[in-house]
Amino acid sequence: MKTTSPEAELLLKFGEVFAAGLFETPEASQNARFARAIKRYFEHAKPSYNNTKLYPAGDITPWNLIFEQKIGYNYSFSLSGGGLEEYLTQCDNESERKTLKQIIEKLKVFQNILIPVQFRIGGSGYVHSIINYERVLNEGLSAYSQRIEEKLNTGTAEEQDYYQALSEILKAIILFHCKVSEKTKIKEFEQVPLKPARSFREAMLCFNFMWYLDGCDSIGRFDQYMGKYLDDDLKKGAITITEAEALLEELWANVDACSGWHMILGGRNKQGQDSYNELTYLCLKTLKKFRRPNAGIKVTPTMPERLWKQILENWSDGGVNPALYNDKGYSDNITQYTGVKGDDLYEFAFGGCTELMFGGMSNVGSIDAGVNLLSVLETTLKEKLLKSNNFDEFLEITKQDIAAQIKACIEASNKNQEYMAQCRPQLIRSLFTDDCIDSGKEFNAGGSRYNGSVINFAGMTNVFNSLFTIKKLFSGELQLNKEQFLEMLEADYVGFGKELKQITSFCKFGNDQHEIDSMAISLSSFIFDEVHKYKCWRGEGFCIPGVIMFVTYVALGEEVGATPDGRHAGTALADSVGAMQGTDRQGPTALLKSCLAIPQKKGIGTLVLNLRLEKSMLKQKDSLSKLKALILTYFEHGGLQIQSTIANQEALKKAFAEPDKYPNLMIRIGGYSEYFNRLSDELKKEVIKRTVLEI
Repeated sequence: MKTTSPEAELLLKFGEVFAAGLFETPEASQNARFARAIKRYFEHAKPSYNNTKLYPAGDITPWNLIFEQKIGYNYSFSLSGGGLEEYLTQCDNESERKTLKQIIEKLKVFQNILIPVQFRIGGSGYVHSIINYERVLNEGLSAYSQRIEEKLNTGTAEEQDYYQALSEILKAIILFHCKVSEKTKIKEFEQVPLKPARSFREAMLCFNFMWYLDGCDSIGRFDQYMGKYLDDDLKKGAITITEAEALLEELWANVDACSGWHMILGGRNKQGQDSYNELTYLCLKTLKKFRRPNAGIKVTPTMPERLWKQILENWSDGGVNPALYNDKGYSDNITQYTGVKGDDLYEFAFGGCTELMFGGMSNVGSIDAGVNLLSVLETTLKEKLLKSNNFDEFLEITKQDIAAQIKACIEASNKNQEYMAQCRPQLIRSLFTDDCIDSGKEFNAGGSRYNGSVINFAGMTNVFNSLFTIKKLFSGELQLNKEQFLEMLEADYVGFGKELKQITSFCKFGNDQHEIDSMAISLSSFIFDEVHKYKCWRGEGFCIPGVIMFVTYVALGEEVGATPDGRHAGTALADSVGAMQGTDRQGPTALLKSCLAIPQKKGIGTLVLNLRLEKSMLKQKDSLSKLKALILTYFEHGGLQIQSTIANQEALKKAFAEPDKYPNLMIRIGGYSEYFNRLSDELKKEVIKRTVLEI
């Protein structure tokens, strides 16, 4: 087998170290090629240091230390980047240009996405994940080396090749760590991550290093695997609360700088007991001024009052963290819809915006793909409304069209998963996710203990409202015939002002109206059940639905014409699972009751509910107790999750007009937290449209 190639030599000439490693042994397996790419990268990477408590720090990550590189590592797609065409003018001769063109074509093999554009609803084979931080903290990388060495002399030739690739990568990581330790002179690096963490400082250095190594993704149950180190050090007097807070604030600054993803706190342990600790509280306290991570807390009925007070203080001071999750609501239904059971189900966590997964032991496509339900309805209306004799017949046709799109979506997602296993091995996560070493299978090939796929749905609320209008059409309450109805939509309501006013007056989802909520029960249950029929390719794992519209609901609306809910062509869809922006007019209790009409346990992927609460309300003691009671009651009756934005409406309008004066204004948008000023103008307008709720 060749150890060098013309492709690798040419790429090295241009400083493309990672890509050169990938082409160094072109006849080797994909595992071997990606291992060599990562190895060569870390051999050339030169860490820098500016006296921070934690290393790495800020937006200088282990994966961007070679700044001139165009092709590099990506935690979801294994490889990212492009633009090698720029080097064509730097080639010395036609032979080099020909070789570079061949490289560009070959790289496309590693970057293909087999999911059609219409199913890329917030994701296109995207994989957020949570590596097993707890195991690294408890055992150290040296234990991983030993585990792999024990495997190298066992198994099939294919397994041997895989273990050799893991061994090569682990050695490269350890080499990089040695460079970091030498450069920074941070004493804790003499211990971690090679050996087990013994203190909170060591644990924080270890976690931070591994989080950056994984690509700055999701964090999992941070307070659960880190809390014991803080508790022990506080008892021994080895650290003060102030020192611990300073370390946490530096960590959150790192996560914010890198736009890192999800962290979940609290909840219950494997004994079914509340497991809030001192670190839970300190995390909440220090998160107040940070946009990221997208922090959440698992709420139990007996969650300490101290934590409730800190949550409400964060919100009232303009913070967006944490979101609230129903601990019992999730754990009671996880086994039925994912197959995860026993002690593992208590380890449920979230990745990305808020997609369900299991810390350190799962590979869940999040979000793999999805269906724009309003786009499906638009096509059904155009093709089949005139042929339908009554509403029930049209509703059944609509359901079957949605079912066909779900089937096609999941089939495309599964083909993409298989392709990723063949062409995009994810070896960092194969090292640090159970059971990829023990099973002898790479992460994307199904080596994790649990495998799954989140299928996302857009425009669900719009479809509820649209079908309600169509029902009124068939009943004669909307005084148009079917031809005129379609003409009205095609005209985007121009010339149909009277009818638009009538449609706008019809009750909308989110106001606790039985007639429309009963329709929501039936349709959402049907949609979710359709998803649960299927398995994902990876490990024959679960498929679970979600409704997660982060910044996508504006762009997705641009693809859809005028719809029967009174929405104009090209305008935004509903923001996730709640009411269409501005149409919930009966207060928070009515909105939550409508949302409970949806069988949320079936939408365990997750169903995002965004609430805008009036900031002045949180200054009233009586309102705080009522808000807590409202949330607990919602969770008791099956609600799974609440994301809150506490902002004065006037402040949002001023920030829209004069963004420079409001640089730190934060909001929750469809599952994640963001600075208001980073949103597009269209998204800002949609946030402002949200109904401001008061208790």
